[in-house]
Amino acid sequence: MYHTIWKQINKFIAEGTPALSTNHNEHIRMLYEGGYVYLIDVSTLETETATSCELTSMRERVFPMHYAFGFQNNSVLGEVVSQE
Repeated sequence: MYHTIWKQINKFIAEGTPALSTNHNEHIRMLYEGGYVYLIDVSTLETETATSCELTSMRERVFPMHYAFGFQNNSVLGEVVSQE
């Protein structure tokens, strides 16, 4: 099954399927064209929906996300953030 999935992904890439694009604007364009769903982080989606009445989002969270910040060892910033 794993091989079949990668075979399909490689086929999409070879065909230039826009759904595999890493370009955010390409996905937004496809949303406006209709018949497309874009899984995106909440903050980016809120920015898009705030500037367009043509887009909407689900109320349910499909994949709850957590964010982390990386700092150099012994960084003062790391200490400050950890205390908050």
